[in-house]
Amino acid sequence: MGGLRSWHIGTHLAAQGYQVTAVVPGVDTLTGKRKEDLGKRLWVKERIHGVNVFWTNALANDRNSKLKRALYYCSSSMLQFFGALRVNEIDIVVTTSMPLPAVIGGMMTAWVRRVPFVIEVRDLTIDSGLEVGYLPSNWLTKAMLNIESWLFRRADRIIAVTQGMRDILVKDKGVEPWRTSVVPLGFEGQAIYNGLVDWSRDIRVELEIGDKFIVLYSGTLGYVFDIPTILRAACETRHRPDILYLFLGGGQNLHEFKAYAENQGIHCLFLGPRPKHDVPIFCAQADVCVYAIRQGKALSSILGNKVFDYLGNGKPVITASPKGDVQRLIETCEAGIRVPSADGQAMGEAILSLADDPERLKRFGHNARCCIHKYYQVKDMMRAFESSIAESLG
Repeated sequence: MGGLRSWHIGTHLAAQGYQVTAVVPGVDTLTGKRKEDLGKRLWVKERIHGVNVFWTNALANDRNSKLKRALYYCSSSMLQFFGALRVNEIDIVVTTSMPLPAVIGGMMTAWVRRVPFVIEVRDLTIDSGLEVGYLPSNWLTKAMLNIESWLFRRADRIIAVTQGMRDILVKDKGVEPWRTSVVPLGFEGQAIYNGLVDWSRDIRVELEIGDKFIVLYSGTLGYVFDIPTILRAACETRHRPDILYLFLGGGQNLHEFKAYAENQGIHCLFLGPRPKHDVPIFCAQADVCVYAIRQGKALSSILGNKVFDYLGNGKPVITASPKGDVQRLIETCEAGIRVPSADGQAMGEAILSLADDPERLKRFGHNARCCIHKYYQVKDMMRAFESSIAESLG
């Protein structure tokens, strides 16, 4: 449930002979779905592809309520800590950088067992929350930032998923450079979905959209990603009924964005949450993919799964974002166009330019696929991750 990176880490290390136990929430953070056999029990055990999994319970999550969201994180993290204490043999503890209570629990587990403690920084959530205005700038968030920085500085190893995040950790959080490394998320390819996906599916037939030029956004429709800019781009291209925007995913603002699109009369389809194994099908059959994020140091350091899904499936990316890790990747691959953050007009113009230039579109797509498959495959990223773990173990 969620956590594709955790799946990659656990299964890779298990395949290399490590005894891996994953203590993870049994209540999905995005959908609130509870694992069926969990019920009211504190946790249940399962073995998946060589990994021992503790599914822990939690209070119900409601992403529209900050209080309920906080209680969800605190309850799940507390049970993760007690679940980890039930593991007989531990040589190293690895935790993700969010939520903060889970990092605290991970450090306490490592302290109790007197073993190395590693934090994988996938997101600087508190900083990002401040930059988008979701979190207020007050004494509480300042205290949370101070606690987070203290935890980062005391970890034996920090593995950041982007260079931008590593820079923030070193320059702003006081982490010693020698304690850090960078291991991007990477692209897992299509083989992992064999048996789950019918590759003969035609989404154009399923959605009855014919030969329209498909602009795809895949991901959450919440506060972090700048969906309004993509919708403004759609307004710039609404004179072209042959250009259709597909939004794949759910989130707090799904209904608001859908209502805006209907009021503006723009060509959009909101498909809601879909299984992860649907994503490569949509990416492979889209014409161009879009990414938008607001200005901010932490925001510009985000380089999530969606970008690798886009590029790895051979699709050009048009991004409205600050200069940062996404921009560097797209420029390195020569696989798309960057316009300034919040500039829906420029994004719309870029979409029109590629819709009217099939040769350039094809060249960008070819570059994207070649670059990602050569330099950013998950199997290579996991070997680098394992090396960092080995360094921590001495």
